[in-house]
Amino acid sequence: MRIIITILLLAIYCTSCIKESLPECPYQYSIQVFVKDKNYSNSAAIGIDFIDENLPFREYVSNLYYILQSLNTGQNIINPVLRTITGDEKEVEIIIDQIPDGEYILTVWGNIEVAGSTVKDPSILHENKEEGADEYIASDTLVVKTGVAQKKSLGLERIKGKLNITFNNLPNNIEQIRERISSVYQKIENKGIYSDETEIEKIFLKTNQTIDRLSTFSAPSIIGKQSTLYLSTYEANTSTPALVISPIGINIARNEITAVTINYNSSLDQLEIWIYIDNEWTLIQVLDIDEI
Repeated sequence: MRIIITILLLAIYCTSCIKESLPECPYQYSIQVFVKDKNYSNSAAIGIDFIDENLPFREYVSNLYYILQSLNTGQNIINPVLRTITGDEKEVEIIIDQIPDGEYILTVWGNIEVAGSTVKDPSILHENKEEGADEYIASDTLVVKTGVAQKKSLGLERIKGKLNITFNNLPNNIEQIRERISSVYQKIENKGIYSDETEIEKIFLKTNQTIDRLSTFSAPSIIGKQSTLYLSTYEANTSTPALVISPIGINIARNEITAVTINYNSSLDQLEIWIYIDNEWTLIQVLDIDEI
């Protein structure tokens, strides 16, 4: 698959190039984009969310959105391009052509959110405190020279981490769980630098999913701070929580799973809170339910 970029025109180019000069070559730059972070770095260790790493590109990243900017001025050199990924290729080729000599920054985003025909700003990770998508990013400098065809590989890296929460022996009358995660980043620059602070709010409904297995895509915790996980459970047709769990301190990292297990012991009226830390499950708290 080749994606041809011109300043005002996007076209599909199907020829191959074996020469190194523009008169006989249809591009200035050929960028092979691949998915670097297919699994979370600790998926295998925890034993959850592990997927085959030899699947087509589209199984990891469903779309690409990329821009080319002047290194000196930051001005957009081409109109931003949104591409839905189809086919079974393991890599996607981006072609840069008809660009004046100079230095440029190519930024490629993956799995971005699109509302109708509107592309949401991929640098905003949790707009309106929402979870957002499992986004990817890659960026590199291109030095364009007239008469020289160049090739480059670019690996997409996952931007967020993932919070997995497991409830064991959750009472059957619980119909809703509300989650809030504090002190996570809100923005990311094209060089992978995070900034600003926000929180995430999410509601899980039993009518839509199994609520004893929850997951949330989250930007990393703020450096120097610990994120706090707030959870409350609700029965049907009530706004008063059946149970408000004491705040849980967690650390969320890019491309890592933060795993929390909450064991409900009805015979003892206790909650055990476990977190996967340093490659093992660690008991963090034992809470008497009547004291929560």
